Amino acid sequence: GAGCAAAGLAASQTECLGADARRISESCDAVGVDKSPSTGPRPLMEQLTNPPPFGSGASRFDMSTYGGRALHFLNVLGDPTTLWTSAAELEAHRDLLRRHAKGEKTGATDAELWRADKVVTATTRGETGEMVPAPFRFSFFAYANLVICAGLLRPDASLASAAFFQWLNQSYNAGVNWCNRSSGEGDIQSLATAYVAATGAALAIGVGGTALGKRAGGGIVRLTVPMLGVALSAVLNLVLTRRAELDGVPVYSTDGMELGISKAAGVLALTKCSEARILWTFLLLTVTPVLSGGALSALPSAISASPTGAMAVDLGVTFACIWLFVPLAMAVWPQRDTVAVSALEEQFQGLKDKQRRPIEFVEYNKGL
Repeated sequence: GAGCAAAGLAASQTECLGADARRISESCDAVGVDKSPSTGPRPLMEQLTNPPPFGSGASRFDMSTYGGRALHFLNVLGDPTTLWTSAAELEAHRDLLRRHAKGEKTGATDAELWRADKVVTATTRGETGEMVPAPFRFSFFAYANLVICAGLLRPDASLASAAFFQWLNQSYNAGVNWCNRSSGEGDIQSLATAYVAATGAALAIGVGGTALGKRAGGGIVRLTVPMLGVALSAVLNLVLTRRAELDGVPVYSTDGMELGISKAAGVLALTKCSEARILWTFLLLTVTPVLSGGALSALPSAISASPTGAMAVDLGVTFACIWLFVPLAMAVWPQRDTVAVSALEEQFQGLKDKQRRPIEFVEYNKGL
């Protein structure tokens, strides 16, 4: 479980090259690259009810604002209908986008084109176009984490139960990270290293902390332990799975010229992705129990006093929180991020763009 556990979404970390129309429609929205017009932010209600014409150079949502990015991730993450997409249906959507990009008359409406774009985004790795297995797609994220969160949030969990759900959590995270990795190639050794290290950290922190919490009588210590175990192991899983980025990521001028590989930008990318995981872990493991308790107290006693009714309420609240908090945390930082040249290595100082203007800021794809 990456959802309650905050990790599984190290996914779809693609570079958008932008000049090719097919790459724009199939890749850029997959990672939320800002293609929105520079005429100012659109109101959220307008973004929901009045999408721009497809292929106009604008994203379905305004990726220059937090609200637009949140809607983008909710749109991809919250639609379970993409789970049933077959390989043949995916290829049909791709073919439609390709023909539209070539200027052919497809007869498709803007709504149909945006739908095709979303299906491609939700079901494939943007870097290679490879179809992601359904259990490891973004649209399955909340469903998979229902089981994991139910186990992690149990206040009376035994050491064996805590160990099992921490292991299940990291196993699922490793699968999601692997299937949605940013690089075109991957090796089993990297996956195994991340899996063993993250699982070991989760077990050590989670199980050991649970025992400590019981000896301390519970309270804040016991409530804090699951969050610490999940957040720290999620960050470790992320860093180990994407450790190649510590050797640097490509950076670009604002007019699209590649300037080189920056280790500083790679560190920033992993730092911001780690912050997102910590944020959604905190929200899920603190707000969810409060909302669940409030819902139970507001319902008739016939429901709240029933174990089956209480479990149904808990699972419903948990699902809603995962569905909402994960994309909200992901949207905090722009996918196509900007950093001042002064924060980068010496090789990027004093450069000029295509118009021979001094470069003060550069862009990089931070991944998810």
